[in-house]
Amino acid sequence: MFAEVDACNVSEDMAEKYDLVMLFDVFHDVAYPDKLLQGARKMLKPGGRYLMVDVDMMSTLRENKEKGLCLKF
Repeated sequence: MFAEVDACNVSEDMAEKYDLVMLFDVFHDVAYPDKLLQGARKMLKPGGRYLMVDVDMMSTLRENKEKGLCLKF
């Protein structure tokens, strides 16, 4: 099952429901990262896994090129 939820405000019916919780490119934008992590943990079944990917990118393509963060084809 897949669900898109607000991990900062996890309802009781979402508790311990998932084997895997994934957060992609969101951690740096959250006002309360502690609530985000608590919510992710709350949603996990016992023994479940948490995966987070957060990319250190700039706002413009030019800045990303200067940092070497753009793929070259």
